[in-house]
Amino acid sequence: MDNTLPPTTPPAADSPDFAAWLIRRLFEKLTAARAAQKATARGLAKRPHCGISDQTIFDNEKAEKLNPGLPTLIRHAQALGLNFFTLMDELRAEQENGG
Repeated sequence: MDNTLPPTTPPAADSPDFAAWLIRRLFEKLTAARAAQKATARGLAKRPHCGISDQTIFDNEKAEKLNPGLPTLIRHAQALGLNFFTLMDELRAEQENGG
């Protein structure tokens, strides 16, 4: 697998590009949620029980790390008041419906 951006159309779940697509889409959703709340990364990181730094939030939103760690992803979603598993269900539906 090369280091180019993952495709915007969801790849098959057994594709080598699937993990990169999934992470990128998850971070796009987290970024959109933060923007909708008009929250800064620093403000989000200061929320009670966030457990991740503003730099981690920025790194996540750039989607440069393909292995951010499940606890980091869950904490990021929780800090936004989102349910991680609901986000994953939305992405599964997106992938199954071809985008």
